[in-house]
Amino acid sequence: MTPTRSTNPRSRRSTARLVHLVAAAALGAFVYAPAELVEPARLLLQLVVVPAATLTGLYLWKQAAIRRLVQRRQHA
Repeated sequence: MTPTRSTNPRSRRSTARLVHLVAAAALGAFVYAPAELVEPARLLLQLVVVPAATLTGLYLWKQAAIRRLVQRRQHA
């Protein structure tokens, strides 16, 4: 098995923050745009953007607990 390279925690957090901000911007555009403009993107928002915003928000909030859990599983 080849060893995997771990990324820097700062770059992981920056990437999660960027994804979260892009998802939030898409949701904001969805809420404030006229309905006929956002109707084609509704399914994409429901299946991709909302889950991405939720998961990255949880990751940013509970990053320390997630890191401890992953480290415990790697050492076990």
